[in-house]
Amino acid sequence: WISPGFEEYTGYQHEWALGRNCRFLQPKDFDRNQRFNGDQLHKLRKFCLEGRKSSPPTVPTTLALLLNERRNGSPFWNLSSFIHVEVHEKRYIVSVMLPFLEERVRFAELLSDDPEALEQQKRLKGLLARHEGGAKFISLEAVQRQLLSVFFADFPMLLQA
Repeated sequence: WISPGFEEYTGYQHEWALGRNCRFLQPKDFDRNQRFNGDQLHKLRKFCLEGRKSSPPTVPTTLALLLNERRNGSPFWNLSSFIHVEVHEKRYIVSVMLPFLEERVRFAELLSDDPEALEQQKRLKGLLARHEGGAKFISLEAVQRQLLSVFFADFPMLLQA
C-alpha cells in the first residue's frame, strides 16, 4: 500500500512505485548516495540478510535516516522504520517512512560536503541509533520529535547563519 501523501511528497505515483524496492528513492549519483547514506545502507543490508537467515530474525526492526530524492531530483531527509513480517510462511520487510517536514532549511544545510555539516549528519545518526532495538512498533513521529528537539538544541550557529 502506498499513501496519497507519499505520491504527493515524492512525485511517484502508486501504480509505478507499488511493489518496487524503495531504492528508487536513493540519490541517482552513486558517490553522493554513498557519502550520505553509505552507513545506513550497510545497516539495512545486514537487516535484510538477517531476515533471510533466521526465523524469527534476531533483529526484528531497525530505523534508518536516509537522504532520498523526489521524482524531480530534489532531495529530502527521510526517517524510516523497517520490520520483518511473515505471512503464510513467506517473509517480507515492511517499511514506513516519515520525511522531515519541519526544519527544512536546517536539514538542507546538512547536504553540504562541508566538514561541519558531515559531522552533524554523523551526530544525528548517532542520536537515532539510541532508538535501535526498542519496542516492536515505534512511533516514528515520537522518534522524529525527540530527534529534532535534541539535535537542534545543539545545532551549531555556524550552520544556522
